[in-house]
Amino acid sequence: MRRATRRFEIVQIGAHLAEESVSQAERGARCLFVEAVPRVCDELRKRFAPFPNVIVENVAVAGSSGTQRIHYLRDVDGLPAWADRIGSLRQHHIIELATQGGFDASYRNRLDSAEIRCLTLAELLAKYSVSIVDNLIVDTEGADYDILSGLDFSTFQFRRLVFERKHMDGVRKIGYRYNHLADKLQQIGYSLRHLDHQNDEAVLAVLPWQLEQRMRDYQREQFLEPGPSLPRPLATKSRSVRGRSPRAASRTKSWNGGAADHERGVIYLALGSRHFLEAQQSIASLQIFHPDLPVSIFTDQPGARRVHATSISMSAARSPFKQKISAMLNSPYRHTLYLDTDTATVGSLTPLFHLLHTHEWCIAEAPRFHFDDGVFHFDAFQSPGTFNTGVIAFENNAGVQRLLQTWAASIAPQPDEEIRAGHLCDQWYFNNAVAKTDAYKALRVRIINNLEWNLRCYAIGQAARDGLLAAARIIHARPWEVRQFCSMNLSEIVRGSQSRRATAAWNRTRSARAVGSA
Repeated sequence: MRRATRRFEIVQIGAHLAEESVSQAERGARCLFVEAVPRVCDELRKRFAPFPNVIVENVAVAGSSGTQRIHYLRDVDGLPAWADRIGSLRQHHIIELATQGGFDASYRNRLDSAEIRCLTLAELLAKYSVSIVDNLIVDTEGADYDILSGLDFSTFQFRRLVFERKHMDGVRKIGYRYNHLADKLQQIGYSLRHLDHQNDEAVLAVLPWQLEQRMRDYQREQFLEPGPSLPRPLATKSRSVRGRSPRAASRTKSWNGGAADHERGVIYLALGSRHFLEAQQSIASLQIFHPDLPVSIFTDQPGARRVHATSISMSAARSPFKQKISAMLNSPYRHTLYLDTDTATVGSLTPLFHLLHTHEWCIAEAPRFHFDDGVFHFDAFQSPGTFNTGVIAFENNAGVQRLLQTWAASIAPQPDEEIRAGHLCDQWYFNNAVAKTDAYKALRVRIINNLEWNLRCYAIGQAARDGLLAAARIIHARPWEVRQFCSMNLSEIVRGSQSRRATAAWNRTRSARAVGSA
């Protein structure tokens, strides 16, 4: 199929009345203005009706296509002037804006919504056979990240991009999600700068063929497509978790076809191809140190896509932050280590499993850090009483089952669309609700050293500066996080740690043999 080559000079998403683009439209620039709020879109159409070079669309551009509701204020009399610009697929975004803006409580009587068709940006541009956009302007009240983070920039050439960073991590919050998008744009060839107090400008700084190559490299690193570094798949047994209790579910085979050792093992949750590929790399690092340790992966991926583990079928119909708890509830191992897919094992895990002979729940505290206008600042290695739930070792007994059921029940009412990493997710509910319950307090809990057992991306830079990297056995990070927050290369850190551990183990073995033969 021939690639589309039509061009828009301006595409404005969340256009409101497109004040920023009026002069260009009057000069004949080919423009596409998108506005989701029906009343505002009607005004936009009237304003540009005399211009045949302008197209106005009443749709919502989002991270995925379908039908949703757009929330807005029916009228804004007596409210701040900017209230007229508010429209969001998330009602809580408008409520939080109104709360922070000091709106009179009567604003709630003006809340309204309408059903709206949603398109991805790629689908919208494909509708007009467009592949080149001179100026892309995105202002969607916090949805900018959803629209841009998953976009394949090699398919379209955006010469200049302006997006709102102000609400990228919540209302007037700029942090993790902003840094992820900023890293992506810089890695694929855009120069990035703050345009003003709430918007960023990205300008394409490489040739089109370089953009395509950089985008492919980035997709491989992010596990958006298979890369040459992934381990070779081996045969596996598959089963479904449906209708199985943890004990009944344990009657399976290990990945190499032999009888599984159900005394201890490792579990992962990997919903979607990206996390499935990421899990493969994590499992490969684990099996450097524990080639015979059973591994089970809860996944929705087809059986033909196989990994070095027992594959357990799990639906992606619910949020993965809810399904993660379901995976732990259905662990086939008495002594279980749960690992997020973005972990790398760089040392023996045997001491952690040994702790489960005297403790029922082993978890590490999260590091403390903050963002200042999107800039990362490390504060401390531990944040007392705040736990990271990406690495958990537990004994699969009645007390832990009760805890996991309490955890699952606490997050169950939370609408899936409001959950994201760090926001109303499994970790948020664990820290704010579950850790305060009798079910948790009744367990024999061991708080493990996060520098050794759960070294997060936020702490890696300081650990390196303090000479503490050698202590790590589990590194919990993605390449972009380490690059953006620590200005370091994760692959080099992991390979270096694995090499040091492997060399030390070999030296111990050689010394033992020498003593035995003496």
